[in-house]
Amino acid sequence: MIKKEDIRYNLEPFITGENIPQYWSRKDDGTLYIFFANPKSYRFKFPLNYGQSLNTTDFEIDIAITFEKKPYDLNLVFKPYQSLLFKLQKGKAEQIDIEFIPSTPVTRERPENYEAPWLIELEADCVI
Repeated sequence: MIKKEDIRYNLEPFITGENIPQYWSRKDDGTLYIFFANPKSYRFKFPLNYGQSLNTTDFEIDIAITFEKKPYDLNLVFKPYQSLLFKLQKGKAEQIDIEFIPSTPVTRERPENYEAPWLIELEADCVI
């Protein structure tokens, strides 16, 4: 979302696109390193289920990045279990290999009405 004060300062969005994945970036001199987390990792909820990470499909997102007044159009292709790392420098984008292939997760369903033993119930008059 573009804020009114951003327009006043003539700021452009750093990344544009739909469904932009979570990212972290680091500028090192004239180079930008940007890490994109696998979209499946968004909003993990605890307790985690056995095999919750099981994934067999690719996920694609097209984005545009503006860095040092240069445009970079990226097609992010997330393979199962993979996050992405890019190096942006002098108008060129290079994907850095950070591939990690884990063993196929084993899935196990929790029993219906399962309550995690580490959760506590608070009394109605308890103030947190």
